[in-house]
Amino acid sequence: MKKLFSKLAAFALAALMAIPATAQNGAALYITGDEGVVGSTASWQPKSSAQFTWDSTNQIYKYEFVGSGSSFKISTAKGDWTAFNNGSKTAGNITKANVGKWVSLSAGESNTVAPYSAQYTVEVKSDLSQIRLTTEDVAPTMDVIYLRGDMNGWGTNDSWKFSSTDGINYTLDCSITTSQGFKIADSTYGSVNYGYSSTLSLDTEYTLTYNGDNMKLAAAFTGTVKFNLNTKKVKFETSSTPATPTVPATLNVIGNINGNSWAPNKGTAMTKSGNVFTVTGVEAAASDAFSFAITMSTKDADNGGWDELNASGNRYSPATDITLADGESGTFAVTTDANNAKAFIVKDAGIYTITADFETMKATITKTGDVVAPTYVYAVHGKLVEADGWKSYKMTEGTDGKWTLADQAVDLAGGENEAGAFLIVKAKDDAELSQVAWYAAEAGMSGVANGTAMTATDADTKTNWIFQADQLGENKTFVFDPTASTLTVTWEEVVTPVTTVPETLNVIGTVNGKSWAPNV
Repeated sequence: MKKLFSKLAAFALAALMAIPATAQNGAALYITGDEGVVGSTASWQPKSSAQFTWDSTNQIYKYEFVGSGSSFKISTAKGDWTAFNNGSKTAGNITKANVGKWVSLSAGESNTVAPYSAQYTVEVKSDLSQIRLTTEDVAPTMDVIYLRGDMNGWGTNDSWKFSSTDGINYTLDCSITTSQGFKIADSTYGSVNYGYSSTLSLDTEYTLTYNGDNMKLAAAFTGTVKFNLNTKKVKFETSSTPATPTVPATLNVIGNINGNSWAPNKGTAMTKSGNVFTVTGVEAAASDAFSFAITMSTKDADNGGWDELNASGNRYSPATDITLADGESGTFAVTTDANNAKAFIVKDAGIYTITADFETMKATITKTGDVVAPTYVYAVHGKLVEADGWKSYKMTEGTDGKWTLADQAVDLAGGENEAGAFLIVKAKDDAELSQVAWYAAEAGMSGVANGTAMTATDADTKTNWIFQADQLGENKTFVFDPTASTLTVTWEEVVTPVTTVPETLNVIGTVNGKSWAPNV
């Protein structure tokens, strides 16, 4: 019996040692990505990412796309992007030939990208070493490919999509400058991703290389790009007829100019004349930034507005941040990575006319006057009084530079449906108290302490202060110190007196025939 036990113990130890050091063995594994991968509320939201299920029988993780998608990230951690990326794993671009096959998975922050959009089942081995995508959707019989480069923000909009009748010979009519780098690729840089190692001459045939360098042309080009997917040969055939630009019906300036903030539902409409959009009387401070959007969202940032604004093909921006002085221009294109969109930056404060010319794909600013510096105030912005809802209550500046809101009623508390929640806003001193900055409690510090200076932060992790039910009853005084970045709230706390009732009581004095005596 002793020998049998020893053999079993040795076998168990060997099995234990055989488990990879990185094995999850059912520990949480998360996924975020396209809307078709995880749904609209969790799309590219690491804090609300979806979770794989653990198949203990087969020792693998499984996740099924909620719809049709292609790009996603997986991680062992859930939280902000820093935490998510620290635990992320990637397989890079998965080719069409590898759908249904196990491919290597390694540590890395880049997206895992399927070769085409479909409703996939994602499987990951327990040690996170391999991943497999399977789908019942039929793969596209003809590759959809694009000319992707600086001229379109490396995007996949239809105006840069090749045409083909046989899935082999592809053509595209377009114009390209010598400064614009580009590649021929599909939507995911997957099975079609071709470049070349040197500058290409016009009207000359070249054989491209898979995953090759970005291409550039030796001369400005207007004509037809011809590409054979079988031979990988490309030719830029010149034409005397310039390509017709794709011009939207409407365009808006977005950004922190003209009294707006970077908000998906705040923009300034432009006027169209031919292929040029113009807006006049735009106020800009030095270093204010802007880009363009075809359609503004009807929702604010807290209610999915950015998802609407960032819809494919809706935004235009430069490839890198470009600073513009009076009379200067910069090239723009369709924005593809809207979460990292670049902007035009105004060098000097002033009143400007902004134009967006879709013939040249250039934005120009022209100064027409000087800006009168706005006056800023601070306000308590919150849901403090039931009859008011969310409201900004303007504060008054003291000689010490501190701002005060005195004797403010508060009849909501507890945080349910944001009752009793508030923060401090910096705003323009106008009728709307247009907000330009927000200050609130540090993460995890939403409680309000009577008479205590509380840190007021403008960090992304800030959270509302919230009054509690036992803090109601007396009006509040708010004092904000912009220099120290602190908020102090004071109120008079009601103290209920405690009365002690004796068991017995006697009347003393010169009544009832008595005298003033301690024993009578």
